[in-house]
Amino acid sequence: ATASVNQVMISPLYELELVTAGLKTPAVDFIEQANFFLRLQFAADLLLWTTTWLIKFSLLSFFWRLFDSVQSPMRIFWWIMCFLTAATFICAVVLQMFACDPLSKFFVIGMAVSLFPSN
Repeated sequence: ATASVNQVMISPLYELELVTAGLKTPAVDFIEQANFFLRLQFAADLLLWTTTWLIKFSLLSFFWRLFDSVQSPMRIFWWIMCFLTAATFICAVVLQMFACDPLSKFFVIGMAVSLFPSN
């Protein structure tokens, strides 16, 4: 899914970069293409976080099965790690959702305002 999204966003990405570098004048539909790119970028980011954390959860499930027959403190450690992994995934997704306030500004070129401006 990530590869498909990345393939679709190649054309708007190059258009945006060429216009930003001043090597090309903006086309009539430049704003629409740039906004489309931002939507694709948002989807690619969410897919990145999801696939990364699915790999982490698959490793956790492997370790659960590995320690299934052993009653040891490792089970408590496993539950702690499972909680931390889920919490960091939720934080990553929530921070992505609130990168702009309101979220709709994230999808409009030039409107994205960070909650934490750098001064």
